[in-house]
Amino acid sequence: MVLHPTASGELIINGIGSAAGGRYVRVDVNGVGTLIGDVSAESVKTNGTLKARGSIMAGRLDGEGTMRLQGSLQANEAKINGMVRVQESVSGQRLEMYGMLTVAQNCEVDDCVVKGALTVGGLLNIGLLELDMLARCTVREIGGETIRVRKSSGKWDPLWRWLVPAYSTELHAKVIEGDEIELVYTKADVVRGKLVTIGKGCSIGRVEYSGELKKLPGAHIGKEVFTNGN
Repeated sequence: MVLHPTASGELIINGIGSAAGGRYVRVDVNGVGTLIGDVSAESVKTNGTLKARGSIMAGRLDGEGTMRLQGSLQANEAKINGMVRVQESVSGQRLEMYGMLTVAQNCEVDDCVVKGALTVGGLLNIGLLELDMLARCTVREIGGETIRVRKSSGKWDPLWRWLVPAYSTELHAKVIEGDEIELVYTKADVVRGKLVTIGKGCSIGRVEYSGELKKLPGAHIGKEVFTNGN
């Protein structure tokens, strides 16, 4: 069944349904919903499974469950609990992700808070990154101002143990560049920053720093290079 917006511009899917792309004031999906084409809305709220055969542009996105987008995701503010897969890019002002986020291309967000697993096939461009790892994370390149990577100290729940039993909890990246960088359990070719802390479980090929470098016990650095910041 293909649903259409109400007179007020609201699109509500309860149960199983699909809707055409277009402009909406509000989109609510409770159950299993399919959006056919690009969708633009002031707010998008999902509880269940959302499949988008296109891109989603929202002022605010609140998601519970799973989301699969064949296009891009653009949201000023997004808070998601569950699993999200985006075949193109992600952009916005603030993203809070609790679960597993996979982005095939680039991800550009001012503030990015992730607890779980993160995979970005291209560039992760952020102002602030708070990554609390619960599983293996892979990002080709990270660029930003403040980058903090931690390993979750909480107990894994049964779902996480079932989803990622064979992967070690660590971040893999080619290049990580920022002003203030704090890393643990990270494998990277190059880390470049002003204030850099390389912590336990890290293996970094080359660290370039213009301010201060802290190498904590359990960290390995192939080459340390002090630069003047130019």
